[in-house]
Amino acid sequence: MLPQVIRILYVLSFCFFQGGFIRLSSCKEDIKPPSRVGPQLSPSDFLDKLMGRTSGYDARIRPNFKGPAVNVTCNIFINSFGSITETTMDYRLNVFLRQNWNDPRLAYSEYPDDSLDLDPSMLDSIWKPDLFFANEKGANFHEVTTDNKLLRIFQDGSVLYSIRLTLVLSCPMDLKNFPMDIQTCTMQLESFGYTMNDLIFEWLSENPVQVADDLTLPQFVLKEEMDLGYCTKSYNTGKFTCIEVKFHLERQMGYYLIQMYIPSLLIVILSWVSFWINMDAAPARVGLGITTVLTMTTQSSGSRASLPKVSYVKAIDIWMAVCLLFVFAALLEYAAVNFVSRQHKEFIRLRKRQRQQRIMFASQHGSVESLRKVNDLPGNGSTYRNLNQHCSACART
Repeated sequence: MLPQVIRILYVLSFCFFQGGFIRLSSCKEDIKPPSRVGPQLSPSDFLDKLMGRTSGYDARIRPNFKGPAVNVTCNIFINSFGSITETTMDYRLNVFLRQNWNDPRLAYSEYPDDSLDLDPSMLDSIWKPDLFFANEKGANFHEVTTDNKLLRIFQDGSVLYSIRLTLVLSCPMDLKNFPMDIQTCTMQLESFGYTMNDLIFEWLSENPVQVADDLTLPQFVLKEEMDLGYCTKSYNTGKFTCIEVKFHLERQMGYYLIQMYIPSLLIVILSWVSFWINMDAAPARVGLGITTVLTMTTQSSGSRASLPKVSYVKAIDIWMAVCLLFVFAALLEYAAVNFVSRQHKEFIRLRKRQRQQRIMFASQHGSVESLRKVNDLPGNGSTYRNLNQHCSACART
């Protein structure tokens, strides 16, 4: 009897402990640890903490101060490219200039977003590279409807700064082959105040220079090959970083072919019409010659009006000079022919006068031999027959 009672107590105790363990496990699953994340900051508080007065951020000091130089990666997007002027040797373009650098002081982890797009007014609160265009003649920002600027900060402290600019840049041109020339215009991006110990510019590794798909130029074709390189400058104040891009522009001859070459060729052909006009029509030939010369001179002056006053000879100058030479030679040809014709007529009149004098001399002396000598002179046979009849009549008398 006693062993049975012990066995029953053992089974009851086992069931009691097993049920308690199951209830304890289920309770542990229901209990959740307390959250350690504090209340999320508002955007204003976050920005004040990141770059406000209480953050300790100083926009006057560059990143990595007294440390390695700041690498700034640049790339541009060309919206429009035009107004290439030969007289002032410059060109005008509209671009998006993008700069990217890393500022460890702007790294954050309190905000869930990977990047923050900030208002352009925040640009005054952070450090920016002092980039300028070395070959710039004029530039202006765009403020319609708001400032065309972009500021984006990433979690690792990377900063993207984009701005829209309209630039007028100098472009020294070689016009020896004008208008069949190919010009090379450069854009130079340089640091003004930071030497290469503090700041280094470099081009973006992929697509550093992008061009709008619908970009067209009135007189030029922008070639796809663009030369990227460095143009580091050394001054008395130090060595400054500089990068450049070279645009290759090929001029189209359509305008000059219609406005210059074909009209000048027709003027030269028009001057040759005087060769088929009667030589005695002096007013017509002289008027046509002078008109073509003056027209050619005006055409030549018009071709030089849109070009700078350079000391070397251009291809279009050679063409205009040859055309003017042909037109002037046609006028000189008539003057030479007219002079030779008048001399020939005067020579014939002189010979006739001499012949008449000899005939009169022979008739006075009544000598047939003298008349035969007169016959040896250039003249027609009728004159000799008339003189012979005259002398026979004299002999009868």
